[in-house]
Amino acid sequence: MDSRAGSPSVEDAGNNRNTDQLQLGLKEANKAKRDLRDHIYTSTMSAVNDEALIKLLQTLDTRATSSAIQLQSLNSLLASHSRTHRAHQLTLSELQSLPDSTPLWTGCGKMFIRTETEEVVKEIENRIEEVERDVRDLGKKKGYLEITVENARKQMEEVIGRVQQQ
Repeated sequence: MDSRAGSPSVEDAGNNRNTDQLQLGLKEANKAKRDLRDHIYTSTMSAVNDEALIKLLQTLDTRATSSAIQLQSLNSLLASHSRTHRAHQLTLSELQSLPDSTPLWTGCGKMFIRTETEEVVKEIENRIEEVERDVRDLGKKKGYLEITVENARKQMEEVIGRVQQQ
């Protein structure tokens, strides 16, 4: 997120662009798959090869679609973590700007308990570290899913290209 609350960052725009490109690639692959299916039904290839090709394409399509859906969900989760991280950073900067003698209260059920500033700051810092760790892990998973979608799309194009050459 940008320094202004609620405005999307360049990273969010990049994520949306990548997702749009992946969806466009999947649409093109699905069109090519339909063209291949039409070609297979009208060609003189054996029925066993036709069924095997169709099954292979369906498997690749399922893998690509599933990964693309997971990628969209992951992008939403990353955006949520980004907002949470920013909120924690703002809270921490506000707490650090307060004088040490300022009384702080934390909620505990229906009560409030006076808490030392150091304890609250430490808790917020721990939350920031946790969110950063989650974002790193999600980034790794995002990379894996992007590669999976791209590989499935390339494999589908390769299969279609081979069949059309025959």
